[in-house]
Amino acid sequence: MFFVVYRMFEKTQGKIKSISSEQIIECHETNESSMERLERAHERFPDRAARIQISKQPYVMKYVVPTLMEQKEGEDAVLTDEDKGFLFLLFKTVIDVLDQKSVRS
Repeated sequence: MFFVVYRMFEKTQGKIKSISSEQIIECHETNESSMERLERAHERFPDRAARIQISKQPYVMKYVVPTLMEQKEGEDAVLTDEDKGFLFLLFKTVIDVLDQKSVRS
């Protein structure tokens, strides 16, 4: 999935500037804090906040979210809900960093 996300940015945004590990960690920590605040929010607020947060790259997120959640009922669970949440946070971080470092951004 990471390769597909990266290629989406590369094809539409052109060259990706160098990204340091510090930039990735900072973005991940920001996203993690946002998610923790959403957990404590009123039940309708997370949906609205999620729509606002993903609005910069809605088409990329439209690929990531269904792909993470595509496990059908009755199948042996490969990913737990916790695993899916963790992967979502990682992919959101990847998407945010790539969006910030795209040459055309």
